[in-house]
Amino acid sequence: QELNKLVYLDLSINLLANINNLIFSCLKILEYLNLNNNKIDYIENDAFRNLINLKQLELSFNKIKYINQYYFKNLINLEKLELSYNKISKLDGSSLICLNSLKYLNLEENCLFKIEKYLFDSNVNLTLLNLAKNVLKTIKYEYFANLVNLQLLNLSKNEINKIENKSFSNLINLKELNLNV
Repeated sequence: QELNKLVYLDLSINLLANINNLIFSCLKILEYLNLNNNKIDYIENDAFRNLINLKQLELSFNKIKYINQYYFKNLINLEKLELSYNKISKLDGSSLICLNSLKYLNLEENCLFKIEKYLFDSNVNLTLLNLAKNVLKTIKYEYFANLVNLQLLNLSKNEINKIENKSFSNLINLKELNLNV
């Protein structure tokens, strides 16, 4: 209760391993949360549910393996999500569905080998998407079909051996596409 006026919280470079669904429950006006450089490998469903004003969430350099639809469910104002340098191999097909305000998503240096069809459908405001240094092999049309505001797409250092026709055709505002190995 004493911290209910907090808008900025930095818990980076600690030894946090689990995020339970009560830890942030009283921080309703929090806008920035940094959990980088911990040992997080488990996030309880609805752990961030009360953080409806959160604009930036930093979860890089942890041990997260999986993202499901309940992790970010109520983060309707989230604009920046950092998930780089984890061990994420799977993003649930609806894991980003409530993130309508998201503009920046960094998934660099994970273990993603495929993207669920239409994963980014509700993220129409996304302007930067970094999927570099994963193990993606195929780029399909459905992956980026609704990302009309995307300006930067980084797919470098993957194992891409197939790009389907028109995979980037709807990216009408794209300014930078990186596919280098």
